[in-house]
Amino acid sequence: MLNTYTSFKLLYYALDSIFDETKEEELGEFCSNMNPFIFADEGSADPAIYSNYKKQFEERFNKECSISEAYEFAKEYLNKEVDIYAKHAVDAFSRVSLEDWTNAANNMND
Repeated sequence: MLNTYTSFKLLYYALDSIFDETKEEELGEFCSNMNPFIFADEGSADPAIYSNYKKQFEERFNKECSISEAYEFAKEYLNKEVDIYAKHAVDAFSRVSLEDWTNAANNMND
């Protein structure tokens, strides 16, 4: 099971990995704003990003969900975002398979 913050970090890792491959400037900006490792507590570099993610996640799942539910939620979450940076994130996330997501989630728990 994944909690809110772990699923958020997993989404960040997925998008940042694609940015490392593509170096797409808009995706890089989104990842920079989404970065969950800037501050010591749970959150993101732009606090509104994690706050919005957390609100939507917890409305849907309360506190935890399965790996596959987090994957589907991540797709839906990104599709709800309307700014140009999120469009690049949606395009990038479409390259992440459920298998890749699951492997990354399992590696986070090791």
